[in-house]
Amino acid sequence: MNDAMNRGGALNERLSVGPRSSRLARRQPGLWLWSAVLALAAAGWLGPPSLSADVGGVGLGTLLARSEMVAIGRVTAVTLASGAPGSSRASIAIEENLKGTTPGTVQIDFDANATEAARFATGFRVVLFLRLVASPPAIVLADGVHGAMEVPAEKLEPARTILRKAIQAGTALRLSAVRTNLLRSSGEPPRTLVGSLLRWLGSSLASSDAPLVTEMACDAHNEYLSAAQSWAMRQAGAKRLAAARPCLEAAVSTTDLSKRLTASEALGNLRDSRSLAVLGSVLDSVMRESADGSGRSADGSGRPADGGLAVSLVLALGKIRDPAAVPRLLSVAAGDEDLALHSTVVRALGLIGGTQAVSGLTAIGNSHPNALVRELARQTLARLAQGRTS
Repeated sequence: MNDAMNRGGALNERLSVGPRSSRLARRQPGLWLWSAVLALAAAGWLGPPSLSADVGGVGLGTLLARSEMVAIGRVTAVTLASGAPGSSRASIAIEENLKGTTPGTVQIDFDANATEAARFATGFRVVLFLRLVASPPAIVLADGVHGAMEVPAEKLEPARTILRKAIQAGTALRLSAVRTNLLRSSGEPPRTLVGSLLRWLGSSLASSDAPLVTEMACDAHNEYLSAAQSWAMRQAGAKRLAAARPCLEAAVSTTDLSKRLTASEALGNLRDSRSLAVLGSVLDSVMRESADGSGRSADGSGRPADGGLAVSLVLALGKIRDPAAVPRLLSVAAGDEDLALHSTVVRALGLIGGTQAVSGLTAIGNSHPNALVRELARQTLARLAQGRTS
């Protein structure tokens, strides 16, 4: 739950980069960049940035299970924490207990850098997920990184309603029980709370939930929160809900980049060859825009400004695993010099496998102008020879 105050209490989870590695990175930026790209691509992780609705770092059910107390409070003061250099302490007056009973005021330590200090601001209302620790006796965040969440006043009631339902139902909570709380008309809860709730529900979906997931994914009347629709679209792909295919194909052709990325990912996971035509057509359009300059960034660098859509579409074609996509993928690899895109083509060909894909990978491995893409193609061929797809 990466919200305004979620990293409160994470005093031992800071990441620092030593001066030696920083100097090396400054001297050799190209080496670090290309090595990282190759390593990610070879591992199968290279792809578009995910615009996932699952922004909750921990599923709400897991977080509640770790919490002995859940409370709503208001930050009354922020001071330096004694005995903990580099940290601050927020004093929070408890206004309402949702689970367990807390003292009238609790104190939470957090990193004292400027960003964190600004997030633990006096007057902010927060939801706290708390537990007791014995040594020294104290109340601390149930999860050091995900145990506090800022809740603006206008989002307090929607948040309270969701939390009460989740606490009362426990592991028996079903998607249908919170459907009304995911509608725009019910008031918008904090995005991180919605993400955490959906992350939890996504791990326990049953076949009986399929119609509701499809309804949310298609959402023809824009009734659901955007985070809920995005989550449902991904679930429709992951759970192979064929009924959602037409609306996913429609979404990948819209002008909304977030929906297009989500829909292309979902269609790839759906693995229905009937989607090849739409994915291929949209990819052709994106590539034409890049070629004529209309899809380029405005900074003059010549980089495609499609927000990762071409990469997402290529990966989706590969996930469907239909050899009919190979000619189009090879034509993409023969286009402009785009390392991320061409590396994803190699990965997609590895997912498809078969004679055509092997022939294409062999050609890329022998003659692609970029050495890193050539090496990635050779590694992919080696995996295919061992009977493994990328």
